[in-house]
Amino acid sequence: MTGLRFRETMTGRIALRALDPVDGYERVDGFAAVMHIEIDIADVAAFTAAASPEARMDADVVIPVLGGRFVTANGKFICFTSGQGPNGTPVREMIYTADLINDDRRFRMSARKVLEPHSLRVWRVWPQTTKLLITLVDVTPDADEVRPRHAAGVISITFTEFLRQLVT
Repeated sequence: MTGLRFRETMTGRIALRALDPVDGYERVDGFAAVMHIEIDIADVAAFTAAASPEARMDADVVIPVLGGRFVTANGKFICFTSGQGPNGTPVREMIYTADLINDDRRFRMSARKVLEPHSLRVWRVWPQTTKLLITLVDVTPDADEVRPRHAAGVISITFTEFLRQLVT
């Protein structure tokens, strides 16, 4: 049984009260976010043979406006599952899910990379495999009615960071 572990560091923008990741990224009230992800595939042969390949994901997410550094619980990475693109066309997706925890604050993260089937050329695959559409839902059990409960945006890996991760 041969395993594989890889890391990604992605940066971008997320906006409070945004429900759509692209809208959250483009809004002027967006704020910086950094995510360090580690994917751990325990058995590569089983992973590649599975209909819906799944691996453990650990992440460290820094979002100063939401309280600083969050760590993951129950992180999961699902690779190349079937989904629907923005215009309803069939796509393949890489799904990232986790609970993000910072002291008493808890967010549920749902994120995806969308790969459109007609874009198998390198210059089209690169932006799709390096751009993560992320949504956060505040699931902190409290009575605060004023605090925003949703955030969304886009984070991505730069070419320089990609080259650096190749040596990890």
